[in-house]
Amino acid sequence: ELQLLPLVSIKGIDNKIVLNKNVKLDRDAKVQMLGGVDMVSTVQPALSECKLDYANKLSEAKWKYQDSLNKLEVAEDEASAVSSKLQILEEKLARCEETLQGEQQANEAKVNVRTREVEGLQQKVAALRDPVAREEQLASLDRQASDLETQRVEQQRDHENKKTMMLASIAEAVRAISEYEQECIQKVAALKSYVETQKQSFQSIKMHNNASQQQSQQQEQRLLSPQAHNQ
Repeated sequence: ELQLLPLVSIKGIDNKIVLNKNVKLDRDAKVQMLGGVDMVSTVQPALSECKLDYANKLSEAKWKYQDSLNKLEVAEDEASAVSSKLQILEEKLARCEETLQGEQQANEAKVNVRTREVEGLQQKVAALRDPVAREEQLASLDRQASDLETQRVEQQRDHENKKTMMLASIAEAVRAISEYEQECIQKVAALKSYVETQKQSFQSIKMHNNASQQQSQQQEQRLLSPQAHNQ
């Protein structure tokens, strides 16, 4: 006894087929019988219906699988966007923490300065309330004033000495410049005198040369005159 139990076909659940193993297969018959059962008209319709149901299920499964892939891709894109936003938020958080740390350090420094100022004021108030400490403070201020006055006198003395030395240096420089100027004037005058002397000497030599040339010409003329007369 063979009972068809397809997974998707409800019609084939009650379809029972009984195969008789003693029935021989008639190869010449138009309808092939297997165990006395017409497989084409009995089994094939149920299997065809099961095949169609399985094909529909497979198509639906493929569509659902593709839809799942699309949703997965969208989810991955959203996850990437969320990751980028998370990274931006982490960077902003790091900058905020750095800024907060810097402001905290600055505030701590300000608090330390204010604390030292308050401590100084408290010490001054305590000194004012204590006569002995006040006298010591006044004595310290007097010593500081005396030291400052001594430094001022020394600096003024040094300034006067430097001023005197500078004025002496300026006077020496002026004297040296004046002497150099006089020396230059004398050299220029001597040079002018030398040029004038050389100029006069040149004029004298030039006049002497001119006179010599005239005498030579006159002598040549006298020498040539008898010859011209004889001719």
